[in-house]
Amino acid sequence: MFWIQLQCGLTPRVITTDAGSGQPSINFRDPEELLFEAITNGNLSRVKQLMSSGINSNTILHNSKRWEGASILGTAAYEGHLNIIRYLLEMKVSINFRDPCLGRTALHWACMGKKLDAVRYLIKFGADVNLADRDNVTPILTATMNKLCDICKVLIDNGANVDQVDRLNSSPLHFACNHGDTKLICEIIKGGCVRNNLDIIGRGTPLANLAMNNDFENCYILMEAGYRLGNEKWVHSNQLESNKATHLVSYRMKNPPSLKSACRMTIRRRLGGHYLSRKIKTLNFPASLKSYLLLETLWCPSIDNF
Repeated sequence: MFWIQLQCGLTPRVITTDAGSGQPSINFRDPEELLFEAITNGNLSRVKQLMSSGINSNTILHNSKRWEGASILGTAAYEGHLNIIRYLLEMKVSINFRDPCLGRTALHWACMGKKLDAVRYLIKFGADVNLADRDNVTPILTATMNKLCDICKVLIDNGANVDQVDRLNSSPLHFACNHGDTKLICEIIKGGCVRNNLDIIGRGTPLANLAMNNDFENCYILMEAGYRLGNEKWVHSNQLESNKATHLVSYRMKNPPSLKSACRMTIRRRLGGHYLSRKIKTLNFPASLKSYLLLETLWCPSIDNF
């Protein structure tokens, strides 16, 4: 037997049947605190017991170690317990519910918890990859903030908008370039994000951050993918220490790309945003041309060639 008894002005009482004696036992802890603990520990039977008592499925559970509160499904997603996620979805918990405090969905929390399997599972059952929280942050922005390349790839493959910006005007490309994670940067660029706007992170533009870190290869890939150089004022003001990457950018500003490269940039820009790779693969083009558009056969030249 299990239920929660609330009395006006008193602490909620959780009344359960003791597994050993079979006698009722009273726990004066907050039932929501007990539910949070059960989810954190991956205790599915305890979660079922507490949920059956009448706790609202959209209740926000608060973690004493973090100031943020997450929904019940969001808490399970953060911890990565697929069996609990499955149970909650079977109980018709809304997969795209946004908590009233921060506006985050379970998919946001799965990304914050770095749980790749939970991300895949939620997407499989209908999680919207492009819902934004109160700061205009979508799951792919959350993933790039946390340098989660594998999760970013899953999100991109499932239609995440790589051009999304948060309220500070930062895109996934801005975060990736600021981190200096070359694999993540390449994934975001090939996914279609070539935003060149200024923001408050690092040196202002993605290309400036790459040049500052002397990331010659990703500077080249970014410009070949269609990045516009109009906001790179630092090139003329000598704000960055001279290196191979800055020389490459300077050269590119004085010398336009080849016609072949310009055609690739234009096609990628026109198709970009969502599902760029999927769109390219469905084009009635030869395989070699599709590979060229996907940046799969991109050869990064030596600085000596410029």
